[in-house]
Amino acid sequence: MQIFVNYLFELLVPITVGVLSTLITYRLTRRKFISERWWEKKAETYTRIIEAMWHLRNYYHTSYGDAIDEANITKERKEELWKHWRAGMDEVERVAIIGEFMISEEATAFLQAYLKKPEISYQPGEWDSKIYDDYVRTSNSLMKLIEIARKDLEIKR
Repeated sequence: MQIFVNYLFELLVPITVGVLSTLITYRLTRRKFISERWWEKKAETYTRIIEAMWHLRNYYHTSYGDAIDEANITKERKEELWKHWRAGMDEVERVAIIGEFMISEEATAFLQAYLKKPEISYQPGEWDSKIYDDYVRTSNSLMKLIEIARKDLEIKR
C-alpha cells in the first residue's frame, strides 16, 4: 500500500505542476495578446483620425490657394476635395463622440474642442481669411493630435 501511495504521489506532483504552469502561462499569454490587440486597435483609430485631419487640412490648404491665387482647380478636383473633407469631418465627429472607448480622454476632449469652431465674424469678401484661419487651426490641431497619439501609444521618437 505504501508503494502505491508513493507511486501516486510521484505521479500527482509533476501533473499538478504541469497543469499549474500551463494555466499560468495561458493567462499571461492571453493577457499579453489582449493588451497587444487593444494597442493595435488604438493605433488604427489614431491613424484614421490623423488621416481624417490631414484631409481637412489638405482641403483648407487647397481652398486657400484657390482663393488667393485664383488657381484653376478643376470641378472634379474640387468635388474630390469636398468628399475628402466631408469624410474627414465625419470621422473626426464620430471619434469625438465615441472615442473614449478606444483613445485617451485627452484625445477625445481635444477633438471635441476642435469641433467647436471659434466664434469669429468675417466680413463679406473675407472668405480667404476664414479659409486660412481654418487651415492654421487644423494644421496646429493635426500636430497636437499626433503628439497626443504618440504619448498615448507610448511611441518614442
